[in-house]
Amino acid sequence: MAGQRGRDILIKVSDGNVPEAFETLAGIRSTEIDLNAASVDGTAADSQDGWRELIAGAGVKSARVRGRGVFKDAVSDDRMRDIFFSGDLARWQLIIPEWAR
Repeated sequence: MAGQRGRDILIKVSDGNVPEAFETLAGIRSTEIDLNAASVDGTAADSQDGWRELIAGAGVKSARVRGRGVFKDAVSDDRMRDIFFSGDLARWQLIIPEWAR
């Protein structure tokens, strides 16, 4: 994949309405993207011969993005700060053009 301009990688937050719309808060230049798909370990004391047992069809997926960038404006900076410090659960989007196929 060719390099992306920082303004092309966007962080968006839901407005919480129905239908839902997402507002751009910031653009970033990513320095690190980690994707993880971990199995769920169901090993117990009575597992056959003490072997590790994984639960079929179960797993945990996570993504972590680290980067630097700029907020769109002071209002978007305040919005992200308010969500973080209030502990509210918000729906987010990370837009990376041409990444998902």
